[in-house]
Amino acid sequence: MWDPKEEHRKKVDEVIYAAEAGDVKLLSRRLGQSKKLLDEKDLNGCTALARAAEAGQGDAVRFLLDQGADLVKCDPSWENALHRASRKGHSAVCKQLLDKGAEAGAANREERTALHHAASNGHAETIQVLVQHGAKPNVADQAGRTPLHLAVAGDKAHAVHALLEVGADVAVKDERGHTALKNASWFMISVMWFHSAATGNVERVKQLLGHQVGNDAGFENLSRALFNPRDRDEDLLRAHKQLINLKHPSMGHSAIGCAILERHEPVARYLLSQDADVHEPGDGRNTPLHLAVRRGSAELVQALVDASDAPSPFDHHLQPRDAANCSSPRAHCSSCDARAHAASRFRRRTQRGAGQ
Repeated sequence: MWDPKEEHRKKVDEVIYAAEAGDVKLLSRRLGQSKKLLDEKDLNGCTALARAAEAGQGDAVRFLLDQGADLVKCDPSWENALHRASRKGHSAVCKQLLDKGAEAGAANREERTALHHAASNGHAETIQVLVQHGAKPNVADQAGRTPLHLAVAGDKAHAVHALLEVGADVAVKDERGHTALKNASWFMISVMWFHSAATGNVERVKQLLGHQVGNDAGFENLSRALFNPRDRDEDLLRAHKQLINLKHPSMGHSAIGCAILERHEPVARYLLSQDADVHEPGDGRNTPLHLAVRRGSAELVQALVDASDAPSPFDHHLQPRDAANCSSPRAHCSSCDARAHAASRFRRRTQRGAGQ
């Protein structure tokens, strides 16, 4: 016996299948027969547009949008096409939807936006697209968690980088009072640490050391432990030293080296005040003083020299590798090499200036 409801369901399923497969010809044929099928939902509550977006079928998405598909229509969990595309990291499809008027900040039942989905799944490019179209990097879900909370919890390094670039705040707390650092792995701490140093974000460097973000990642009460001998906590001091002098896995430099390379003197000076090691060669050859001679100002070079208790590189009478003036017990002192290089470099500059 012919059942009109079952017949209608078959037509809807054909449209959904065509959208998922990116079969624009089949879509055109079926919608040509009945335009009412455009925004019909499958048994899971998804429209053809949502399924095409989730599958990353750009041509099908474009066709459906041109036909007037509803951008706002949601499934039972209040998720629309943009949510589904962002979860899968289909940046081009997200841009198509946003350019047609999709709301970047639309939230599902848990108050999670497309940016939450992109962050939790590690899609850095999608994060950039969403923020460019108005998504707020510090938007919170039902539990008070921001996209950064989710990216850090999932060890999504590229997503963390992307979020920090667009202004994600490490200090934002969820409803339990936890920042993104609460359960962060050491890997995630190091990712944020080097990003903060290399981009010149002094406040975030301080946060990561425990000055402003308390009770997180083992750095609670760090300031008190560092500067009050009566409250000395050896575990915290070890954690402090480990982070301060941690070396970047590919560059080889510590945070102070990264800051100097990018000419972020305030960060470099702050790390100096926190007893960063200025003697250890970062990449096997160059100490922070080497880098400062090449990249930094004369004042920073002098600050590094002062921190290393060494003769000034501005003494034009300093001879290369003057062992009598070197306090280092090592046979090869890279700090001496750096000071000699600095002296030579500044002599040349002075001579060029005098010649003019």
